Amino acid sequence: MDIVEFVKSEYGVELFDWQKEYLRTLDREYNQGNIRIAVVSRGVGRMLTYFKLKELIQDGKTNDRQ
Repeated sequence: MDIVEFVKSEYGVELFDWQKEYLRTLDREYNQGNIRIAVVSRGVGRMLTYFKLKELIQDGKTNDRQ
């Protein structure tokens, strides 16, 4: 089941296109191990997303930050 369809069925909400794209991006990146998602309890309604970032180093190359 697509993450957008799951959210629609579980929460009964209609999502904007940007929200659908964001959820699909989060789902894809999470499955690839590129992000961590921390969800705070439902009453608070917050979600924190930690992306794996690359840092630009002096010689113009990047390194992986974890």
